[in-house]
Formats: sequence, C-alpha cells, structure tokens
Amino acid sequence: MGRATRAGGGLERDEKNGGLVVNAQLEAVSGLFVAGNAASYYDPYLGRRRVDRYDHAVNSGLTAGRNMARSLLGAGKMKTYRHQPLFRSHLTGVGVLIEGIGEVDSSLRTVGVWVQPPNISASPNGGRGMPYERGVVYYLKGNKIMGIVLWNASDVLESARQLMLSRPEIRDNVVEELKHTISLAPNEWLHVVST
Repeated sequence: MGRATRAGGGLERDEKNGGLVVNAQLEAVSGLFVAGNAASYYDPYLGRRRVDRYDHAVNSGLTAGRNMARSLLGAGKMKTYRHQPLFRSHLTGVGVLIEGIGEVDSSLRTVGVWVQPPNISASPNGGRGMPYERGVVYYLKGNKIMGIVLWNASDVLESARQLMLSRPEIRDNVVEELKHTISLAPNEWLHVVST
C-alpha cells in the first residue's frame, strides 16, 4: 500500500495511486464525500485503487450522493461502494467489443477461454491459427483472479462482475476450473490458451 499524506484542509492524499483517500463509503472526512477519479477508494477484493473510467465516475457519484444525503439527513446506514468499474473498447473495423473489469495488467498471468465451434479445428501450434471471436481472459496473481476481459461476450458481463465480487481463488487445476467459471458455450466448444 502506498504512503498517504495530509493535504491542505485535513484531506489525505494517496501518494501511490493519487487522489484523495476515502473509506468504503467514499467519505474522505466526516461529511465530505469524493467520487470519480478524484477518489482513492478501498476495493475489498483488489485493495486500495483509483480508477479513471466513466462507469466508475457515474456509479461512485451515485453512491457518494446517496451517502451524502443519508449523512445530512441522518437517514440510516451508508452504502459501501462495491461496484466493479468496467472499461469498454469497440473495434468496429474488426468486429470486436472488449470489456474489462478489475486489474487488467500485462505483468499478470493470463488464461483465456475461447469459443471454438466444432466446425473450426485448432491448429497444431497451440491455437494460434484459431479465430478468436468470443472469449474470456482471466488475469491471475497466484491463484487469485485479479481481472477479467470479455471479448465479444457482453452477455456475461454481470456474471463477470459477480465473480469478482465473490473474491474467487482458483484451487488445483486452474485451467479446467476457469474453463467452467463463466458459461460461454458447451464444454466441447471451449479452447484454453494460457500464458
């Protein structure tokens, strides 16, 4: 975890991630809430982080606003921010929609689960000649899923978010377990590529 320093006005600045340190309810100090990329918040699964994404700005803003109103009105328990923000990239020229959540980092180990219908055969070079039209790529640190990228698989986005919220750790056979973690297609259609 990075060092934090006190900025003017008693606000704590996260030296590692930037932004203002907030608690799980997005409160920097009593009665002052921070949202969007200004907030360095604690993600119960990934640890302290700061996210610069539209999806995060909207959802953290809603949570901070609700909590601010509850705080001012004394109207019950504040909500913990548990949303897994997503990034999206649509490559229309090649017909690919990429969506990612969590920590997507090239230094992490990856396991990709790709749909390969029976009429398309895998090449002998480990799948490099296979068309990558639909799949899920898991980013792992040890046996812990840190992030997920969906490749033309928007229909399973909520399943991926729920998976990240459940704090998954993969046990023994990582490849076989990940093959069945998010349901993409019948088992005999799935092909796994690991780095």
